[in-house]
Amino acid sequence: MARLLLAATAAAALASAAARVVNLDDSSFQRAVGESSALLVKFYAPWCSHCQAMAPEVDALPAALEGLTNVNGDQTTVARVDCTSPASHETCTSLRVGGYPTVKLFTRDSAYAFDDRRTTDALKAFALEGFASSPSEPFVSTWQAPADQAAPAAAEADVQAAGEAGSTTGGWLWSFYAPWCPHCKSFAPQYEKVARALRARRAPVTVAKVDAAAHPALARRFGVLSFPSLRLIANGRVWAYPSDRSRSVASVVDFAQSAFKALPSEPVPPPATLLNQLQEELSAAAAAAVRLASSETQAVALIAASAFLGGMLVMLAITATVMCILPVPAPRAAPAPAQASIATSVARALGPAAAAQARHHSAAVSPSVGPGAGGTVTPPVDGTITPMILEADLSEDEAPILGAAASPKPKARRRKGARKPK
Repeated sequence: MARLLLAATAAAALASAAARVVNLDDSSFQRAVGESSALLVKFYAPWCSHCQAMAPEVDALPAALEGLTNVNGDQTTVARVDCTSPASHETCTSLRVGGYPTVKLFTRDSAYAFDDRRTTDALKAFALEGFASSPSEPFVSTWQAPADQAAPAAAEADVQAAGEAGSTTGGWLWSFYAPWCPHCKSFAPQYEKVARALRARRAPVTVAKVDAAAHPALARRFGVLSFPSLRLIANGRVWAYPSDRSRSVASVVDFAQSAFKALPSEPVPPPATLLNQLQEELSAAAAAAVRLASSETQAVALIAASAFLGGMLVMLAITATVMCILPVPAPRAAPAPAQASIATSVARALGPAAAAQARHHSAAVSPSVGPGAGGTVTPPVDGTITPMILEADLSEDEAPILGAAASPKPKARRRKGARKPK
């Protein structure tokens, strides 16, 4: 009875250990490599006798590695892939698995091949430190963590800024980046490795990314002026990653775990009010205008020319509006030549008698002169034309001449008793 109980206990323990070996396929392999800093994988075929003999050794490996870390400080996850399954064909083909069983250890950026006795102890030694001296080839997982965690990161910052210690989720490591930044693109794979390393070490730090181009207010809130920029917040304080420090995986992991404590910190800034946001937007617009004016001279010239043309168009519009509103005065008629001027010239040249005859002749051939022009011409019934010259049109010199010329000579009176001349 005791032997049966012992055998049942051993079988249950073995089954529990075997259950801790993760089964992977094409849909889960890349993510498993991406999330694990050290992943030992057995590639096998169910019909392979060597694979069947090695199965108990692999099933016992998770228990043997429990609580241990490798030379990189990472814990090892054990998995297996059935290469005969159509669901795993792409993974086995891309890794050039040519025989069974094949064992590989995947780290942050490499894949190491196992070539030793297929026992639990040999696999354990390989997983902890033996892989470092084994043949390797570069390998980086194609799986990427969610690109932007700005919303939960901002919520956590608000909680820590308010001092709500009971609601905080712990420390947060942020990487502020911009999609157009080449340094951010080169740092992205390293940052993914930082996330995997901190997860493997069970560090109480949540790793997140924040797209500063999509969330400029959050970037300004934490004083981000360049990309990429790292910030660590914990216990209501914020630490900035030194700009003169290397952004290697080991350096960033060390900063997130303990090195930040030796650096200066500031309180987590509170969320910006509506007025602060407006001021920040105006400041950003002014800074953009200054950069444009200092670097783009052609743009400045274009803006100046546009302003000048716009001002000219406004002035033309105002002028046209005023011309349409104000009345336009009628043109004044040129004064017609006075008849008195003609008569005066003739009188001076020919004498009084000829001047009278010239006036009659001028009146006969000249058109009528309108009122206010100096006189009128009125044809009588008998067909003769009599000019009428107003005294207002005559000068002091012309009046006596025309008056003498126009007045008939008075007849001389005879005295009573005087003789008629013969």
